[in-house]
Parts: sequence; structure tokens; C-alpha cells
Amino acid sequence: MARSQQASAALPAHTLSLHGKNLIRLFTVCMLFSGMLTMLARPAAASSEPERIDGNTYNGLDYGWSLTWDDSIWTDPYEEHVDGTEYVSIETVDDELTATSRIVVTDMFDGDVDACVTGWEDALRDSGSLRHIKPTELDSGIDLADDSAEGAYTYNVKVQGELVDLVEYVQCQPFGDGVNLVLSLAVLPDEYEDALPLFTDLVDGISLDGSGADNHASDSASSNDTSDAETGDRPENNNNSASADVPGGSGVDGNTYTGVNFDWSVEWDASVWKTEPDWEDNSAGNDYFEMLSTGLNAPVMAVNFETTVQFDGDVETCASAERLVLEGDSDISDVAEANVELPEVADDASVVAYTYTYDDGQGDPLEMIEVQECLVLDNDGALLEIRMTIVPRLYDEAIPYFVDLTGAIDINLN
Repeated sequence: MARSQQASAALPAHTLSLHGKNLIRLFTVCMLFSGMLTMLARPAAASSEPERIDGNTYNGLDYGWSLTWDDSIWTDPYEEHVDGTEYVSIETVDDELTATSRIVVTDMFDGDVDACVTGWEDALRDSGSLRHIKPTELDSGIDLADDSAEGAYTYNVKVQGELVDLVEYVQCQPFGDGVNLVLSLAVLPDEYEDALPLFTDLVDGISLDGSGADNHASDSASSNDTSDAETGDRPENNNNSASADVPGGSGVDGNTYTGVNFDWSVEWDASVWKTEPDWEDNSAGNDYFEMLSTGLNAPVMAVNFETTVQFDGDVETCASAERLVLEGDSDISDVAEANVELPEVADDASVVAYTYTYDDGQGDPLEMIEVQECLVLDNDGALLEIRMTIVPRLYDEAIPYFVDLTGAIDINLN
């Protein structure tokens, strides 16, 4: 997974997994196999109190509601709770049926059920990784509640180089003043009819205990510390755990990575970033791992860290050499220096950004931006490279998160 440290025009095969390919791979793996829509969540700072998931029940905090599910059918609950929005997503247990359901209570659409359904397309599009999003019509859905609206969308995600079709049903219901209850089901089209009864039973497990808006308003008025709104832990599922199979050994411990081959570390907000064992490779004397943002406030972006001794400690050469790597990828074209505001770096560091077009011939070309930042890692010529890959329209929104992440890097020079 890590790049070759040889300065050669003939790039090694594993280099081609980076940039646009790597971003798409991370997005689609996160979406389809760790919950197809969890990447749309934008969590805030994590806290362990109060508990919201209790066994097979999720308890809303601000809006007075709960969801109970059959854990022989649904598993892997993922919840988020941010200002104005709280939700839980779960996915099917059966390997023969790949479906994800998300139950959301939100003030995002001001309580307008029609705006909620049409606005769901923007929510999907804002993920930055779904292709060919289109409204569609379905022959069936769950019972339509009074004063509610429903709709559906089709889109593609790419998994292991192949485009996969998905269909998503969404129903928006009124829930208090300016608040909506949103019910969504994402599934492979030929499995939709099989998943619909399961989704119907799931919706029957929703309990609406309060009007929502009043509860939310009173919570906001009684507390300014945002302790409720700044929570968003995912239950432990070992996605961030070290693995004996990581080449060179793992440096990840919870929300911290400690260099295996060099003396450095970085800590991240676990409610904003995720990594997994197969995104890490510390072999061949260098450290390498990848991260993906997973939250409702942070735009979807991929970041990877890699140590190198290739540039003899020259941070300027390190930053500019990324252009050669991009230009050497057969799926990448139109590489140019990006006309964007770069993040500030220390005097002994360097940063540059490039735009490019990624096209593997299996879908629409993607316009991307990559930021390359290089930091001095030791006094013997080693450097740390940090790369962020993102779609251009999300760049300005992403930079503060990238700066916070790089600001948490701790390097012990020796």
C-alpha cells in the first residue's frame, strides 16, 4: 500500500491505488461494507455520557424518541448526535441481503416534508462520492404517514473497480415545529422488495415520546456547554483496532498512531476520522496509514501519512515531487497547481496543492484536489508526507479539519 521510495518514472503498481483510486476505494468500502450511508454523518466531539444505544435500542436525546430493532436482522448500530440532527443507522445481518437503514430526526429542512425529500438528493450529492444520483420511482414503499412525503433515488458507488447500483427509499414525516423524522433504506435494486418488509418492521420499532422541537429548545436554553450536541461515539466494532496482519506491525491504538519505524505520532478526533487495519503498512522501514472522514460536519476526504527518506530532508522537493507521481498515473490527467488558499505551515515545512482529472474508464471523470504537506521527521533526512484528497467544491470546508489533524502531529527530532 505504501509508495515506493525510488525516484523513478516507472511507478510501482501499488502507487496506482492512491489519489483518486484510493479516495474512491475508501469511500465505497466505508459506505457499502461498514454501512452504506454512514459517511454522510458529520459527527462532533465524542463523549461517553449519556448512553444512547442500550443493547438493541437507540434513545434520542434532544427530540424525545427511540428506536428498537431485532438484532437477529439488524446489526452494527452507528449513531450520531449533532446540533439539530440525531440519527442511528443499522445494517442487515444476512450476507445475502445488503441493506442499510437510517432513522433521522433533524431540523435541517425546517419541518417541510417535501423539501426534506427533494433535499435528500443534495445530502447524497454532498457526500462527494456517489455517482449518477437521480430521482426514481418505486412500485412500493412503506405505509405513508399522514402529512408525509416519500421519494427514492438511484446512484452508483464503485467497489473493487466495479460500479454498483443502489436504490434508496426515503420518507419524511413531520415531527414537532420545524423538525422532520426521516426514514431511509439503501439497498441493491434487486434486493429492494426483500428488504422492504424488514424495513417496515424496523419502522414499527420507532417510539415518538415527545414533540421534539420543544425538547430541543429547552435543552439548548438550559445548557451552553453543548455536551449533548457534541457527542457521537460509534460502538466498539474493532474497525480501529490493531491487526496482526498489518505489514510491519501496527501503530494504531484507538485514535492514536505512533510511528513504527520513526519517532512521531498523531492523535485524531475519533468522531471525525476513521482508519482500519488494511489501510496501514509499516513495512520496508517506513510508516504508512490512511484515514477517512466520517462525519455530518466534516466533508468527506481521504488523508494519508507516509514517511520517506527519498528527498534527503528537502521539504520543497518533497512537496513538488508529488506532481510527478500524479502525472505518472495512467488514470490521471490535466495535473496543475491548484489556485486555492493553502494551509499555513511552519518555516521548515512545505505544502502544495494540485488539481487533476481522474478517469479509470468505468464512470464519469472526477475532478480532484490533492494537498501535499512535508514535515521534517529527523535530522538524518527523513520526512513525513501528509496528503489530503478531496473534490474541489469541498476544499475550503475541509481545510480547517486538515489543519486540526496536522496540528496534532508530534515529532521527536533526533
